[in-house]
Amino acid sequence: MRRISTIILFVLLPLASLIGQRNKPSTGSIPGWITVNEIDYNVTSLNKEAEGGYVDMNYEKQINLNEQAVYLNRSLKILSEAGVQDNSTVNIYYDPTFQQLTIHSIAILRNGDSISKLNLQKIEIVHVEPELEEYIYNGQLLATLILDDVRKNDIIQYSYTLKGFNPVFQNKFQTFFDMQFSIPVYNLYYKIIAPQNRLLNIKNNQDTIKPSVHNYEKNKVYEWHRTNSKALHAQDQLPAWYNPYGFVMISEFSSWYDVNKWALALFPKGISLNSSLQNKIKEIDRKYSTKETKTSAALRFVQDEIRYMGIEMGANSHKPANPNQVFNQRFGDCKEKSYLLCVMLEAMGIEAFPVLINTTNKKAIINWLPSATAFDHCTVSVTINNKIYWLDPTISFQRGPLSTISFPDYQYGLVLTDTTKSLTKIQLQGKNEAFVQEIFTVPSHYGAGYLKVITTNYGAKADYERSNFNSNSNYTIQKDYQDFYKNYFPGLKSDSLSYSDNDSTGIFSTTEYYSIDSFWTISNGVRSVSFSCFVISDFLGKPKETKRVMPVGLHFPLHYREELEINLPGDGWNLKETNVNMQSDAFLFNITSEVNGNSIIINYDYESMKDNIMPDESSAYFASLQKITDTQNYELTWEENGDINSTPSISNIVITVLVVFIFIGLIVVWSQKR
Repeated sequence: MRRISTIILFVLLPLASLIGQRNKPSTGSIPGWITVNEIDYNVTSLNKEAEGGYVDMNYEKQINLNEQAVYLNRSLKILSEAGVQDNSTVNIYYDPTFQQLTIHSIAILRNGDSISKLNLQKIEIVHVEPELEEYIYNGQLLATLILDDVRKNDIIQYSYTLKGFNPVFQNKFQTFFDMQFSIPVYNLYYKIIAPQNRLLNIKNNQDTIKPSVHNYEKNKVYEWHRTNSKALHAQDQLPAWYNPYGFVMISEFSSWYDVNKWALALFPKGISLNSSLQNKIKEIDRKYSTKETKTSAALRFVQDEIRYMGIEMGANSHKPANPNQVFNQRFGDCKEKSYLLCVMLEAMGIEAFPVLINTTNKKAIINWLPSATAFDHCTVSVTINNKIYWLDPTISFQRGPLSTISFPDYQYGLVLTDTTKSLTKIQLQGKNEAFVQEIFTVPSHYGAGYLKVITTNYGAKADYERSNFNSNSNYTIQKDYQDFYKNYFPGLKSDSLSYSDNDSTGIFSTTEYYSIDSFWTISNGVRSVSFSCFVISDFLGKPKETKRVMPVGLHFPLHYREELEINLPGDGWNLKETNVNMQSDAFLFNITSEVNGNSIIINYDYESMKDNIMPDESSAYFASLQKITDTQNYELTWEENGDINSTPSISNIVITVLVVFIFIGLIVVWSQKR
């Protein structure tokens, strides 16, 4: 894939270069519609909250819908040598396919003087592809200027205007204004100039600020102004959908129905299909007899044979390429793979629709204003015999019948149909489950032990492991697995790793063999070894901050069963059975065990019930976690001397043998002398 990406990049860079040549930055005065704010650069009250050796003195964003222009003005004060190191470069990103960059000022303010640093000859234009690792190419450019002679206590100030909006939104405006940051801001200012006939819907999230609104000529002007905005420090282990920082949403879309109408036009139905794509559809249609099996076959084709690669320059950020093109080139991004799958299924008489998703904010978007920019992913909804199946064509190597195909917990989506008026709640589909059997064999009270691990994976866990084995070498995976168990048994060494993949059921299994030198830990003549739910424990980490004012994110959905079988040498072990049954709003956790002679089998069962713990639930949750920690360990000990399980140690045997040899030697010497 890296080689393919490099080839695509090599082909596309000349095109981006031509666009960049046509859209090189220029310089000019600030537009006349800009509001100039007076900034007090002498304030210091928030400096103690600064991070990274700097503090924002001023951050302004002003937008003119008539001009399709965005003006940004920023001033930051360098507070330390670290701030000099990390903030002595001005970076401005823009999309050359629809934006023109005009730089108004770049300066260093020092002791009341303004030292201009604006020099177009020194500004480098760089092709940046921040998502190339994810196989996304968007043609974005970076205008960067490395400042010289930056010193502690300097103020770096720069301003610029980006003219041009993405045409894919058909002149429908939407944006977010961040009102709080992880660093302090002394002066925060936003403004929108809009024609009076354009209705802007405004909604706050985690903030109560209201805009001041006034008329200016034939326009309406909205302004948000905040001073001395303190830093907000987010707690660790937050749910992905939770955003603690306040922001304001602005959108010209009045409803999700309007967003749906806009998006439907990007995925037209009834398009003409070329002969190659038609032949592929006919091949699947003839080979499989039911709608379920046809859907599975089409899904597998798009997932595994249409590789993931997106060229998302300009309008292509949201508009998919023609399915014929995607089929022929054998690559596409999420919206293109989803569109192709929908077209193939519709040609076979199967009802399928694209679904717009927000993979990070998930259910949080139900409280957002309707907006075309609320989504970052596209999937597919299929209806067969009144049953809905949710499918993600970007997940490779999914196997098993359609009824067991897993779908990530995206929670909500916009299903693009002629009648859609709102977001749709997406029910959980498929498992994320594993059954881990860890069989320990201890041949003697001394020396080595052996471990065999059999893991049976279902649903999303099987998808992950199947992809892992298809993407990485057996050596790399074997080492990763070995390192995991080495955390518990330092003398452990991997002997072998194998796997089996069942296409018909979708179950993916692995088998691992390990040798463990120095199985026992020795302390004051007592040998011991400790066991626990090694795999499940990985999902039970407690956040660093336990006094919560923000929710705790949990792994969900998740169901793990872990069985430890411990086979011990000799007789007389005082093995004790343990049974624990814990139930909370967050998870279910059970421990059962069974003793059979010198063997014990311990079963752990953990299932998460939701994806978060709210602050008022956190104390009870952490208490439950502590109870698991207190009850999950199983320790075996025996004494070398005096215990019924003890046998002569290796050191005693060696001493006995030496004494015998010395005695025999003395007899031989005595005999020879005699």
